[in-house]
Amino acid sequence: MKKIIFKTICIQNFLSVGNEKLILNFQNGINLITGINKDKESKNGCGKTTILDALYWSIFGNTIRDIKKDRIVHNHSKETCSVELEFDITGIDGNTIEYKIERTLNPSKVHLYKKEVDTTYSTIQKTDEAILELIGANEELFRNSVIMSLDNTLPFMAQKKIEKRKFIEGILQINIFSDMLLKVRADYNENKKNFEILTNKFTEKQKTISFFEEQKIKNEEIKKQKIEILQNKIKENEEKLKNNQNQTLLDTKTKIEDSLKKTEDAIKKIEQKTTKISDSLLEFTKKEATLHTEIENIDKQVKSFKNKTGICPTCKKKLSDEDDSSIEIHINELLEEKNTKKQEFDTVSNERHGVSNEKTLFLKKSQELSDLYKSLSQKNTKIDSIIRENSSISDKNIELNESITSISQEKDYTQDKIKEISDEIGELEDFLLKEQKNITILQNSKVILSEEGVKTYIIKKLLVLLNNKLNCYLKKLEAPCTCTFDEMFEETIINENNKECSYFNFSGGERKRIDLAIIFTFQDILKSQAGIHYSLNMYDELFDSALDEVGSSKAIDILKENSEKNNQSIYIISHNSSVSKNNIDNIIQIEKINGKTKIVS
Repeated sequence: MKKIIFKTICIQNFLSVGNEKLILNFQNGINLITGINKDKESKNGCGKTTILDALYWSIFGNTIRDIKKDRIVHNHSKETCSVELEFDITGIDGNTIEYKIERTLNPSKVHLYKKEVDTTYSTIQKTDEAILELIGANEELFRNSVIMSLDNTLPFMAQKKIEKRKFIEGILQINIFSDMLLKVRADYNENKKNFEILTNKFTEKQKTISFFEEQKIKNEEIKKQKIEILQNKIKENEEKLKNNQNQTLLDTKTKIEDSLKKTEDAIKKIEQKTTKISDSLLEFTKKEATLHTEIENIDKQVKSFKNKTGICPTCKKKLSDEDDSSIEIHINELLEEKNTKKQEFDTVSNERHGVSNEKTLFLKKSQELSDLYKSLSQKNTKIDSIIRENSSISDKNIELNESITSISQEKDYTQDKIKEISDEIGELEDFLLKEQKNITILQNSKVILSEEGVKTYIIKKLLVLLNNKLNCYLKKLEAPCTCTFDEMFEETIINENNKECSYFNFSGGERKRIDLAIIFTFQDILKSQAGIHYSLNMYDELFDSALDEVGSSKAIDILKENSEKNNQSIYIISHNSSVSKNNIDNIIQIEKINGKTKIVS
């Protein structure tokens, strides 16, 4: 069990305590704090409750009476307001550690010391959280089980059902389930939100992959169409090749080339012959011209002889000197020579005409051969063109087949996208399954941690103990009723007449006894179930209203018993003179004078 042992409180410039420090060493047993306000000659307003507020403020930074901070500092002092609280904590291992809290205003600070070493955090909030962790109680729990101001705190029975349950959960240390429920709800909402985001993303990815799958089908159709076009083109080209009969063309080309060679040789021979004939024809023409010239010269000579002019070509004499008989002889000779020449000319002329006709025939034959050669050359050229075309078609078919192969092997980017998105969808499906599993777990956890879940189960188990202790204390305090709580902390009160009634049906004194019984019960439950024992209990004005002398006596008996049994320091703040001093172990006298409170005894 964890034990928190409060040792000393030192108060300065806090509420009615002035610059002179008020130091209170907590003692075991029943301690009565009482006093007088000498400024008003009254028992009220002397500063008794200031000690209770100081203790509460040192731990939580608030006063139990919810006093504003600007009124906490002593109104006659401008000095720093401070409260120092020293306490020990004994852990379940039996080791005891000394702690001290030092809280101030002007300036606002809080320090936490462990074994005189300053362990203060970077902010007041973090240090406050560390203090609450050490004390093991929130304000409400502390206010109802350690420091009890019955006139300034709404009694448990007068609280709303939800407040009762919250307090009980704190007493039973099961408020962690409420914290867990809040966390689970937050996690559930977060997971649900993430699940919706993932679901929307999953839907979008599915739409995207559908788009790319449609695009893939379109791309495959386009590819198919392209390949069909190329294949059709190849078929057309193959048909052309078939029609062109490439081998037949080569055979024909060979024959034509042979014919061309033969024709070319024939043309060369005819040209050679024609050249020879032309040479002969030229010779005949020359002879013919020579003979013609010679005949003309003979005619001129005959004419010269007849006219007796000129010189005789034979004797070189003037013809005029020649006689007629000689001239006649010469003329006859010349005419005879002329006839000879003329016959010769006719012979040469006939031969020339024969050669000329032969040349004409050869030229005609040459022209025919040239035309044949040209025709063969044209055919050969056409065949070459067809062969080249066939070769080009073959090359084109090779290119077309390569294009088909290239198109067939062409990688479709949509396939990569589909795979990428498919992988993402797979991951999203895994995430969705995990999130769905987490949501299911959180949904079940919400049910388990809900009001009808594990808390109710635990409370049911503890209700017997709680109700037994409560009715035991009601009996000890001689309260005129019994009280039983159900798991929802709806109380059933049975009065002395064995009739069910309300808490508010009882008188103030009777309600006071019920309140005390509940307080004592909660202290026991806190100790036994939460495993926390506080060495200090403070009761403000426990006996100052409603509770009669018998009730006060019974309450003190219980407090005395608990004090001796648990080594507790119990402080009762009261100005009721009727309080029996028989069971009081120590009386602390408070005095207020000139607006300042101090201990005088």
